[in-house]
Amino acid sequence: MEGVLLFIGNELISGKVINTNVILACREFNAYGLKIREVLTLPDKLEVLIFHLRRLAEEVDFVVASGGLGPTDDDITNLAVAQAFNVKLVKNKEFLSAIIECKEYEHSQEIAEKMALLPEGAKPLADEDSITAGYYLSVKAKDFFFLPGVPSQYEELLQKKVIPFLLQKVTRKKSFVKIFMFFDLNETDLNLFFENLPSEITSQLKIGYYPVFPEVKLILQSYEKEVP
Repeated sequence: MEGVLLFIGNELISGKVINTNVILACREFNAYGLKIREVLTLPDKLEVLIFHLRRLAEEVDFVVASGGLGPTDDDITNLAVAQAFNVKLVKNKEFLSAIIECKEYEHSQEIAEKMALLPEGAKPLADEDSITAGYYLSVKAKDFFFLPGVPSQYEELLQKKVIPFLLQKVTRKKSFVKIFMFFDLNETDLNLFFENLPSEITSQLKIGYYPVFPEVKLILQSYEKEVP
């Protein structure tokens, strides 16, 4: 079982906003042994989003997307989802009610109600009285999660809703990790060392080299048995 992390927004492409959500998500998925095949950052362009959503529905088991769920004109994720998977946009009554009751949108009700237009079949992830956007959608027996880009909201839904849901569907392996710091060797020297080890040792390890001057960090990870 493998998935993709998808981050949507022109502000991410331009570098105007630092994507802290990707660090959180990669750390959490790795900690729980959930495999991420790739991380994508896409602009707010309808045709681009539609293309990749359709592609991912064919290629991976799950997608966790964020961004583009708000009420402004550049928030087009829901529209892209609906067009990509040929479903209608319908008003979610519970989410709409929460928006109407929220004082934050007291003077912008008409604009804010856009957030309640969800792709048909979408199941909101937040509590019924919450105005936190985000929903689950099953597409071709694949699991799609669409989360808000706001870091606090993204983290809450990721940890409380997304990861618990996915953990119910996979058989996890225990992961063993050891980290070493080298000050007198470069990454090519370390790579050469591992190339000369017997394959029965290296085949069990996932090896990562991370140069951070003045040292090189070496991370060894194994899912079979404890790293020696």
